[in-house]
Amino acid sequence: MRVHHVLKDHVSQRRLVIEGVEIDFDVRSISVPDGATQFLGQKEYEVLWILVEQAPAVVSRDQILDRAWKESANPSHRTVDNCIVSLRQALGPAGECIRSVRGVGYQWLPKEVKYGE
Repeated sequence: MRVHHVLKDHVSQRRLVIEGVEIDFDVRSISVPDGATQFLGQKEYEVLWILVEQAPAVVSRDQILDRAWKESANPSHRTVDNCIVSLRQALGPAGECIRSVRGVGYQWLPKEVKYGE
């Protein structure tokens, strides 16, 4: 079952908990186990949503650029890479769920996920 199907079934609770990290897509926040909450910027939110929605498929940098940056002036693959670095930091221990696929892009691949309760 793809993650986005489960999230669509829980429209009012688009929330994931991975390794104690809570991702709330409605509020656009990430809360780590030590209690700190970080709110995602627009691009970080879009990139994370794209990866989760497409899981477990690998999403190319070009696909991410097309969906998240659309018609922005000259974004590059490095733009995506920098956004991924920022997301991994925000996700703390769950940052390892974003897997790099060399020469292609990124993949959302968590070990265990709990959906909004």
